[in-house]
Amino acid sequence: MRTSGTQVFYETALTAGLTAKAVNGRFTADAALNELLAATGLIARRTDSDAFIIVPAPQQKAASTGLVAATGLRFMTALQKGVVDALCRSERTRPGSYKVAIEIWIAASGAFQRASLVGSTGDAERDRAVVEALSGVSLRMAPPPDSPQPFILSVGARRPHQSGDCSG
Repeated sequence: MRTSGTQVFYETALTAGLTAKAVNGRFTADAALNELLAATGLIARRTDSDAFIIVPAPQQKAASTGLVAATGLRFMTALQKGVVDALCRSERTRPGSYKVAIEIWIAASGAFQRASLVGSTGDAERDRAVVEALSGVSLRMAPPPDSPQPFILSVGARRPHQSGDCSG
């Protein structure tokens, strides 16, 4: 994310106990992420808004979990969109000029119950604005059953020409 400016979203439980190998050289964001995830049992899927969602590789899932995985992907896409939309409503919270990780607890209804920052954006006023922007967000979609919480999302600083998060 630091090098390519591309956002990456995942459920923390998916990466528990995993260590990715280092990636060196010149790669596209897609290729670097695929290389990074090689042999982890995880893959990256591109979303509609120039980001990736990390999910279990198809061979790691039993056939009966296909619907659950599809629901999880739809939910993670909705979560990403909900967070970006909420942050784009204010110049102060608009993604691109800061980086931070956010923990979000989500009710079965899809409403954000609580959001908190993991670390700081480097600006206490912006920190408060980010948390406030996420209060009251509702995805209108339930998280997948038994999803570990909180969901942790990373917002990364990106160069102005790379950021299209709030353009549409």
